[in-house]
Amino acid sequence: MVVTIGVLALQGDFSLHLKVLSKLKVSGILVKKTTDFDLINGLIIPGGESTVMSLLIDKFNLYKKIKDFAIENCVYGTCAGAILVSSECDDKKINTLDLIKIKSLRNFYGRQINSFSKKISINFLKNKINASFIRAPKLKSLSKKIRF
Repeated sequence: MVVTIGVLALQGDFSLHLKVLSKLKVSGILVKKTTDFDLINGLIIPGGESTVMSLLIDKFNLYKKIKDFAIENCVYGTCAGAILVSSECDDKKINTLDLIKIKSLRNFYGRQINSFSKKISINFLKNKINASFIRAPKLKSLSKKIRF
């Protein structure tokens, strides 16, 4: 059986996630509508702007579909995606999916203006690489079963 991972493609960095899946030789598709869920075995919700993504999930009637999909399939959220899969968010404008018992604190490490890119050295690499430093959310466990 071929495993196909969907990448939610409403807003955010979905194209880079698809590119990484391709490099890993994992089948990946962009997910934009409810019928796309019939084609996938797992879902990645990428980073982006969590408020916008929350509104678009509601607008395209994907909220219930994602929650139902997550009952028997893996859903992975990065940055804004992690905010969306949480059970609580400090920003009440965000309709979380309540997939994992964590509380997300948006912009905990600063606002978007505090994000930056810089060339850095890593001791096991010959050349400097470009690194992005983003204003990530802070995630807090709401269950003794979840540890960071």
